[in-house]
Amino acid sequence: MDQRIFGKHFTLVSENVSNKDLFTMIASEFNVRAPRFEAGKIALNLDAFASEIFCEITGKRPQLTKEIVRSAQNSQKYSNKQIKNTLFLNLSRYVRPFRTLVVS
Repeated sequence: MDQRIFGKHFTLVSENVSNKDLFTMIASEFNVRAPRFEAGKIALNLDAFASEIFCEITGKRPQLTKEIVRSAQNSQKYSNKQIKNTLFLNLSRYVRPFRTLVVS
């Protein structure tokens, strides 16, 4: 670990969690029923369109926009292999898994 590392960017993640798993964990902690139905692209886009029309009438800011719908439909996975290989670290010793953060 005597070497100096400059100009590198690292992504630190303990695990990848899907939106469905995230909402299920949150719902279980609040003792409410987890989401049961998956909203498809068409339904989400129609809701965003209706939300924007409603907000034009009321003058409020939309809670569901096209950008939010696009972001919700994207699945992004991250890896911490680069920092593990560069620094020869086992991050599982240092980073608490996401599931324990939600539960505690």
